[in-house]
Amino acid sequence: MKIINVCCYQTMLHFLAKIVCLLLFIFIYCEFLIYYFVLLGCSWPQLSKIDQDFTVKPPNDPNKKPLHVMFIADTHLLGSREGHWFDKLRREWQMYRSFQSARFLFEPHIIFFLGDITDEGKWCSDHEWEKTVNRFHSLFSIPTNTKLYVLAGNHDIGFHYDVSDGRLERFEKTFQAPHVRLITIDDDNIDFILINSMAFEGDQCRLCARAEKQLDEIVNHLHRSETSAKPVLLSHFPLYRVSDANCSLWRQSSSSSSSSKFVPHKQRYDVLSQEASEILLKKIKPRLVFTAHTHDFCYTKHTDTKGKIIPEWTVPSFSWRNRDDPSLMLLSITTNNERVSHCRLPRESTVFWSYGIGAFLLIFYILFGGRRPFARSFPNIRINATWTQNALTIAGGQGEGSSLNQLSRPFGLYVDDDQTLFIADWGNDRILEWTYGATSGQVVAGGNGRGNRTDQLCHPTGVIVDKDTDSLIICDMENRRVMRWSRRNATNQETILDNIDCAEVVMDDEKSLYVSDCQKNEVRRYQLGDTQGTVVAGGNGKGNHLNQLYFPTYLFVDRDQSVYVSDTYNHRVMKWVKGATEGIVVAGGRESGADWTQLSSPNAIVVDQLDRIYVADLGNHRVVRWGNGVIQIAGGNDVGTQANQLNSPSGLSFDRYGNLYVIDHNNHRVQRFDIEPN
Repeated sequence: MKIINVCCYQTMLHFLAKIVCLLLFIFIYCEFLIYYFVLLGCSWPQLSKIDQDFTVKPPNDPNKKPLHVMFIADTHLLGSREGHWFDKLRREWQMYRSFQSARFLFEPHIIFFLGDITDEGKWCSDHEWEKTVNRFHSLFSIPTNTKLYVLAGNHDIGFHYDVSDGRLERFEKTFQAPHVRLITIDDDNIDFILINSMAFEGDQCRLCARAEKQLDEIVNHLHRSETSAKPVLLSHFPLYRVSDANCSLWRQSSSSSSSSKFVPHKQRYDVLSQEASEILLKKIKPRLVFTAHTHDFCYTKHTDTKGKIIPEWTVPSFSWRNRDDPSLMLLSITTNNERVSHCRLPRESTVFWSYGIGAFLLIFYILFGGRRPFARSFPNIRINATWTQNALTIAGGQGEGSSLNQLSRPFGLYVDDDQTLFIADWGNDRILEWTYGATSGQVVAGGNGRGNRTDQLCHPTGVIVDKDTDSLIICDMENRRVMRWSRRNATNQETILDNIDCAEVVMDDEKSLYVSDCQKNEVRRYQLGDTQGTVVAGGNGKGNHLNQLYFPTYLFVDRDQSVYVSDTYNHRVMKWVKGATEGIVVAGGRESGADWTQLSSPNAIVVDQLDRIYVADLGNHRVVRWGNGVIQIAGGNDVGTQANQLNSPSGLSFDRYGNLYVIDHNNHRVQRFDIEPN
C-alpha cells in the first residue's frame, strides 16, 4: 500500500517546482529579458528630408537605405591587477548581454569601439594581453555580415608620454589599428577616419609627427571638394573643450557630482590639446565627430574655418564598472544626411532592485504561499446576511438514479472558486464534477462499479480538491480508506490511508489532513510525512463526556487549527482547540430534538469569519446558524421536495459570493440558496 508519505512527497515536489520556476523567472528576467525590454525603448533614428545637406554632390539616392552604425565606448575589461573574479564576471556578463541584445535587435552594419577596451592593457604581459583579446572577441562576437573596428585608448597602450613601441605595435597588429585609419564604405560613399588620440598631442613628438604624416596622406588621398561628403572623425579623446559646461546635452556618471560639469578639463589627459584639435578640424573638415574617454554623455559643437558647425558626440561608457547607467549610440547616415540616437542600457541598480523584489516575493511565497485553505475556508458572510428561502436545484433533482444528470443519496460536497461542484455520490460509488450552469455531471473518480480496486469506490462520503497536486482526496468509507485521485491522469489513484472508517477529510493551511473515524470515535491529524497521525479530538472511547465523541462525521478546521466536529450521535457540535484534551460544546448538546437549542444528527458544518457556525441539521431537515442565538437559514418546512424544503441535508458549503449549497441527501439533489442583496 502507498501511504501518506507518497502524497506528501508529491506535494512537496509540487511546491518546490513552483519555487524553482519563480527562481528561474527572476534569473531569466534580470539576466536576459531586462536587456531586451530596456533596449526596445530605442530604435534607429529616422532621417528627415529637412535635415539633408543639399550642397553635397552628387545627392544621395532617396531610395537608398541609410548606413546603420553602432558606437560603444570604454568597456574596460579587467585584468589581474584590478577587481576580483565576481566583479569581472558581473561586468563582463552585463556587457555581453547588452551587446548581444543590441546586436540582435538593431542589426547594425558597422560597430565601432572607441577605445579603452581593456582596463590594464598598458600594464599586462603579452600572454595576458592575448587572453584579454580572446575575452573581448568572445564577449563581442559578431556575424560575418557585420564589421567591427577598434580604436586605441589610453588604458590600452598608455597616455602619450607613456606609449612604448612594443605596446603600440601589439595593439596595431591585434586590431589593424595604425595611428590613422580610413574606413570607406564604397556602396554608401561614406568615410570614417579613426585616429590614435595619444599620437595627436600637438607637441611635435616622434609619435605625433608620424601620425600627422599618415593623416596628411589620407586627407590627400580623399581629394574631397567643397561639395563632397565630409568624413566622420572617430577619436578616443574628446576634442578640446574647456569643461563639460559647453555640452548642450550632458549626462553625468553615477559616481560624479553635478558640479563636475564645470571642472576644467586637462589637455592631453581629459581631452585633446587645443592645438591638436584645431589641426584635426582644419585638415579633416569632418561632418561629425564621435569620441569617448570621459564616461559621460556630451553633445557639443565646433566651428570650422568657414563657420560651419561640426557636432561632436561623446559616447558614455558601456560598462557598469564606470557608471550605473551605461549606454551606446546609434547613427543613421547617408552621404548628405545623418541622425543620432542615444540608447540607454539597464541600470545596475535596477537589476539589483529587481533581484531584491524577486527575493522578497520568493520569501513571501515560501512563508505564506502554501498557507491557504485546501478544503473549506472561512466564507466572508455579511453580519446581517440572509438567503432566499426557495432554492435552485443545480445538480440532480431528477430522481434517484445513476445517469449523469442524477444522484443517489449524495453526502459530501466541495465548491471550487469557479462554482464547480465536486459531489460524493454515495449510492453510485463515484465522485461527480458538476460545472456551473451544467445540466449533468462528469465522473472524475470511481464510477466503475462498487468494489475495492484502486479504480473503484464504495459509498464515498467526502471529497476535497488539493490544488497543489491537482488531485481529489476522497473518503472511501466502506472500503475503510482515504484515496488520492489525480485529476490529470484518470488511471493514477493511490491509497494514502487505510484501516480507517473515514466519514470526512479536510486539509488545513499547512497541508495536514484531518480525518474523522466514526467507529473509533476520534479525529486524527496527519502532518506531512506522518503515517500514524495524532489524535486531535476524541480518542477516549464512545461517550458524551467532553473528552469523548460518538460517531463523529463532518469537520471544519480554522486557521488556528482548532477542529470543529459534528458529534452526530451526541447531537452536538464540538470545538477542540489545538492541543486541548477535551472539547467545548458550541452547538446542540441537549439531546436530539427540534427546539432551537437542539440538533438532530448534525452533519456538515462551516464556520464563517465571525465564528458563526452553520450546521446541516440532518434529522430536523434544516440548516441553522449558531452564534449570538440560533437562526434558521434554510429548510425547516417539514420533509418534502419543494424548493423551500429539505430531506436529510448532509453536505454544506458556500461559494465565494456567499451563496449556500446544501446536499439534499434523500431528495438526491444539490440545492443552492442565493444570498440576498443588501
